Amino acid sequence: MLHSNGTPPINKTPNNSNNNNSGTSTKKIMGRKKINITRIVDERTRQVTFTKRKFGLMKKAYELSVLCGCEIALIIFNSNDRLFQYASSDMDKVLLKYADYNEPHESCTNVDIIDVSTKEKKYSS
Repeated sequence: MLHSNGTPPINKTPNNSNNNNSGTSTKKIMGRKKINITRIVDERTRQVTFTKRKFGLMKKAYELSVLCGCEIALIIFNSNDRLFQYASSDMDKVLLKYADYNEPHESCTNVDIIDVSTKEKKYSS
């Protein structure tokens, strides 16, 4: 049967179900697997992860600067003390602005992020 505009009706049953004609269906859930955030032991895996996540972090910094019109300076030193940086504009100007800034501001460390994450897990359970 077609709608008045000639298009077929929308099938309201999920396409992503396993239909084995038994009247039951299993919904497949797509998504990423959660990982434990601990140091990666294998050197090669750690390097690959660093490279991918470094790019992802820089991409997010770019997106934040474009979407919200903010200035961003991102500085990363890897485990071999090699420097990587991203700046939404001139890095030196952003760092000078940072050095001259004397107002109270938000500042986070790994401990702060872990605390917030732990609280979120506690309240979402």
